[in-house]
Amino acid sequence: MGEWEYIIEPLPGYTIAEAVEDPQIWNSQIKVMDGREIIDFMPMTERNSYRKDLKPPPEYYLLEEVRTSEGLIPIDKTVPENTLVPQINPFHQIIYAIVSGIGRTKPDTIHKSLTKEYRVFPDNDIARGIINDLIVTMDKRAHLLYYVEKGVFYYVRGRPLEADEVYLIDLHRGYDPIAWQILDYIKMHGRTNRGSIDNYIQINIGWLRQMNSINYYLNSLEKGTLWGESVCSQKTGNIERVRENEYIYKYPLEPWGETTISKNRD
Repeated sequence: MGEWEYIIEPLPGYTIAEAVEDPQIWNSQIKVMDGREIIDFMPMTERNSYRKDLKPPPEYYLLEEVRTSEGLIPIDKTVPENTLVPQINPFHQIIYAIVSGIGRTKPDTIHKSLTKEYRVFPDNDIARGIINDLIVTMDKRAHLLYYVEKGVFYYVRGRPLEADEVYLIDLHRGYDPIAWQILDYIKMHGRTNRGSIDNYIQINIGWLRQMNSINYYLNSLEKGTLWGESVCSQKTGNIERVRENEYIYKYPLEPWGETTISKNRD
């Protein structure tokens, strides 16, 4: 049993916005959730309306609008196909694009798109576990909304992903986008130290926040194996650590699955 959630739910005849922005006993009630299960309903009394753990439903975050001379227009921020933006997990961006394009999307469809269409993960059990964790995180943050219909559960697009930065980063299908950026950075500089790599990946593009994650990628590129699959044509690895905190570029990434992108990036 997880921690119970107390969600504002509009009563018939009222919108989500009306219920959330002015909760009253006549326009809303409280839905008590234990994970995916509804376990109770509570009346929206004055005392209950001030509960610190009371939350709006995930759908409320979709009500982002701008007022124009023609009325209210929903805001929908997108980026061009095969591009990513900084400061947002690149895998979250790709999953959001998949669900936005398909609509009602089953988890298996997300997995298939990531491993077969975008090919940013290999098709193995390690990748499946990582993808499941990514989906759970996006669900908790309301970027994906979960529904069940006739025993079949699926996701739809939820709260928009938003970034303050405006420049775009190319997405190369067939490759882990984080590994690509780290390797490309090292290749561009020829020889670079760990501090510069950390600064680039944590601050400049903001795709990794924890040192352990950067350690994993650098160690994987040294071995030429990522997420349980080879990403280097040579046994020496894609990069070489020449000092304790310095790296040099050796070989390009090998793609996962079929791809039209050239392997010759030397």
